[in-house]
Amino acid sequence: ELTDEQASKVAALEDAGVAVIRLDDRPGWHEASMLPKRMAVFLDEIEKRAGAPPLRVRGPKHMHTVVYRNPKDGTLAVALCNDWGWFHSIRPRPGENPEDDPRFIGNVPEIASCRKIEIELDEALKKPSEIWEAVSGKPVQVSRRNGGSVVAVPDFQIQSMVVFYNPRAQL
Repeated sequence: ELTDEQASKVAALEDAGVAVIRLDDRPGWHEASMLPKRMAVFLDEIEKRAGAPPLRVRGPKHMHTVVYRNPKDGTLAVALCNDWGWFHSIRPRPGENPEDDPRFIGNVPEIASCRKIEIELDEALKKPSEIWEAVSGKPVQVSRRNGGSVVAVPDFQIQSMVVFYNPRAQL
């Protein structure tokens, strides 16, 4: 439900050509059994309206991704981070030596590496003049697929940052 002011602002956006997606207001959003169905319909509508994204990251489910774009020169930075569920944080109490405390010894779980990660650039993005992995300095491999570029990100445990210099979209 929108107030009159909100409705007028939404109408102005629609008049300007902005795609507005309205949630299905039928019951079910608050019911756990109905939520997946309602969410699927909502996401399908977003995909239909938005079209294909110019950049996609494919990797393990536990990995997080944030993409930054410099508005001045078009440089993209794709920040990749492993899930932090493995992080073990205990502070020693004043006077305690963590090396002698059993809470600190052998309690750090093994970190699952992020492997076989690909960043796909749509053909709408110009071929970057330079691509590099900024955390490790390892080289990246670039191939072509379906008219776009595919970057194979080096495996990592904690984080990675792939920088695409000047891939300004030609949209």
